[in-house]
Amino acid sequence: MQLREYGFTSIQMSGCRNIVAAVIMLIFVLVTKKSRLRAKPREILLFALSGVSIFATGSLYYAAMQATSLSTAVILMYTAPVIVMAVSVIFLNEAFNLKKLIAVVCALVGCGLVTGIIGGFHFSVNGIVLGLLSGVAFSIYNICVKVEMHRKNDPITANTYCFITAGLVSIFMMQPVKTIEHIVANPLASLLWILALGFFTSAFPYLIYTFAMKKLPAGVASAMASIEPMTATIISITVFREKMTFSSVVGIVLILVAVLILSFTAEENEENISGGCA
Repeated sequence: MQLREYGFTSIQMSGCRNIVAAVIMLIFVLVTKKSRLRAKPREILLFALSGVSIFATGSLYYAAMQATSLSTAVILMYTAPVIVMAVSVIFLNEAFNLKKLIAVVCALVGCGLVTGIIGGFHFSVNGIVLGLLSGVAFSIYNICVKVEMHRKNDPITANTYCFITAGLVSIFMMQPVKTIEHIVANPLASLLWILALGFFTSAFPYLIYTFAMKKLPAGVASAMASIEPMTATIISITVFREKMTFSSVVGIVLILVAVLILSFTAEENEENISGGCA
């Protein structure tokens, strides 16, 4: 959010983050194992789709943050598991059970409370739409990752091509000349924030998450990743001094419950599939 004070737009912030992450991932692969850059054309297309969705997720997320608040934006983005579940039920003939119904109800009520739609509080329609669209984009990324894991693609390879694609898309979409002008106006501070944004919010967490996926079941790993909304909420209160109402706190808890239910349901499905194949 600090970059916004230097004139950066949501697309420029997302673009800088993606470019830094792409460079870090590429250096990591070149230093550790160059063979990870080998991939089939159809695999690269899938990785590229995940990269486009990452760019869209970041751009819409930062825009939602500017229109609403940090906590609201991140919570709306984390409706992605519910969106993935809905797509799976409607288009992939996935079973719809009581657990999923409870998760949907929790997510819908939670979103209503967090955004202020339920309770009659003031809310930003643009912010809500942008936040939900970031959730849609993030769900596309999650679907791509599911396909990649099913095909047993190397997660490092997938993430590297993902961020390279996101970085290339960013260059064309972020108005490079104006972005450079913003950096030149405040060089030291801008570069420090950009590097921090790319490393701490993209490259580093994705690498850690990748290694976690190797050690833990996918459902457990994604459930643990769902603590991000709670972390963002705590930061928004303690650092950015955002005010939280009782309703918004209840809404955040409900959405986290929905994400956890869907995460562990996904894990159970994976175990059933593995057991059936054994």
